[in-house]
Amino acid sequence: MILVAGGLSMLETYKYYEPIVYVPVAAGFAVLLIMVLQQRHSLIKLTNWASIKVAPIPATLTISVLLSMVLAGAMMQQMLLVQNVLGFTPMMAGISSFGASLMLVVFSPISPRIMGRIGLGPTTCIGLGTVAIGLFGLHLTTTTTGLFQIIFWFAVMGVGIGVGMPAVSAGAMMAIPREQMGTIAGFMALISSISAVLGIAVISAISAVRVTSVWLVEGAQISGFESLTDEVVSGAIPEILKSNGQEAATAAGLAYTVGVTTALMIAAVGVAIAAIVAFFLLGSRGKTSKSAEHPLAPEPEKP
Repeated sequence: MILVAGGLSMLETYKYYEPIVYVPVAAGFAVLLIMVLQQRHSLIKLTNWASIKVAPIPATLTISVLLSMVLAGAMMQQMLLVQNVLGFTPMMAGISSFGASLMLVVFSPISPRIMGRIGLGPTTCIGLGTVAIGLFGLHLTTTTTGLFQIIFWFAVMGVGIGVGMPAVSAGAMMAIPREQMGTIAGFMALISSISAVLGIAVISAISAVRVTSVWLVEGAQISGFESLTDEVVSGAIPEILKSNGQEAATAAGLAYTVGVTTALMIAAVGVAIAAIVAFFLLGSRGKTSKSAEHPLAPEPEKP
């Protein structure tokens, strides 16, 4: 995954068909294939692969990977955008994302109760759908967007994460024996961490491609604009302002904003599709029957 992420990150400055991009990506997948083949014949397994195949773990693991990728990549890109284009200080950038953390803390304890009422599939669908709405809201960011609008959409994302992720984890743990819970939970946490690294590379690559295409149009009237492409893609708008003036910085800020918001829109669509799939794939697992919620009182013994 490190090789894949490294190759994808090169898309910020190179074309996808150049060796510096596709060779590390191909090498990463080759290493992954070798590991799979080795695990098939190894006496010492990295984890209990048989347990991971038990439903709904494959589905919940896929959702966890998707969310980790999207959230890590989106968070990084949005933080760069608000500082480099909107001019937020690091403290303001941190405050803008605080709503997500707060809502996560508030709604995480409620998630299992919601799952008990309506089931794992609908709960996950609501959570992912809310995350998609938050990402779509962040996609509406412009070069004049204010702090409170960003705080609001991050808070919406936090609500979705708080509702969806605890239910996904609980649904996975319900399907495996108690003695294997620690192993599987550790494996899922490891995969989520790796996915976050990969997500930063993927979202950054999508953003870089879009930034470049917009800059080649918006910056065409600026002298020597092609030499500034790498700086624009990296979001070095303050540096462009100092060296090339307000006109170049304005065009660069617009190109960078469009690139980041396009990546956020793609992420929102992906999460929305995952929400719909989760509704049908995960079903009503985890739903508590009414008899379990309100057990009948035992009849008094006859004398």
